[in-house]
Amino acid sequence: MRQRRRQLGWSQVRLAKETGTSRTWVIELQIAKATVELGLALRALKALGLELRIEASPTLRLDPKGGTR
Repeated sequence: MRQRRRQLGWSQVRLAKETGTSRTWVIELQIAKATVELGLALRALKALGLELRIEASPTLRLDPKGGTR
């Protein structure tokens, strides 16, 4: 996200304004702080024109009884 923000020429303050958050929150997002709220992170991705894709691991096999193997 930091790289994309810089490509756009946005400051941390600009991204904070675009996402309705604070500069401190943007810093925490950029350092991947574990407690950053997912909804706000998704809002930041959208503001930056980025997308998040979640794909199943090809090596993960589901156990018919509900677990993984």
